[in-house]
Amino acid sequence: RKLPGSCPSPATPADGGASPSASLVSAAKLEASLNGLGARLQQRCADERPAVRRVALLALEAWGVSTGIGLSRSQMAAIADRCQDSSPSIRKQAARSLTALLRLDPSSAAIRAAWIDGVLPLARDSEATVSDAAVEALEEMLVEPLSECATAPHQPPADSLWMLLAAIRPPSLPNVQHAIGALAARSRLPAKLA
Repeated sequence: RKLPGSCPSPATPADGGASPSASLVSAAKLEASLNGLGARLQQRCADERPAVRRVALLALEAWGVSTGIGLSRSQMAAIADRCQDSSPSIRKQAARSLTALLRLDPSSAAIRAAWIDGVLPLARDSEATVSDAAVEALEEMLVEPLSECATAPHQPPADSLWMLLAAIRPPSLPNVQHAIGALAARSRLPAKLA
């Protein structure tokens, strides 16, 4: 029984007996509206108002995390660009969003590159909350997995760790060193890695 005001499920044609071609047209319209939404969120990442930029970052992150639909390169670039935003809260959110996306899909070269180029430089940010967010991201994505390798040497590390380590190029190493130094200064560097 259908409730008043409810929408038909995507798998069920609205008229109950629509042809397969009508279902394809419906699916194409849905895909076009999703593409439009993605483009709108990407535009909002560069809005003049920080609150709008922050919500757009959160929405793109949620979309990428919850739907399993990969973000486009331009959407990833929009998030990575916010790592250089004038607002500290936006830089911090961009770092968190990229980290969440990397956690979800560590095998994605585009996400790894965006994380390395966007998040790692924030470890040296002049705003403490931003640098803390970047250091925590590095701790989660690199230090903790390396620590697990040190405590369980008989188990090979995850491929995602090696892929991330291999993607870090020499220009990014000072950022990694700074973050590790910050962790050591806070006594958060595991003893086996110190």
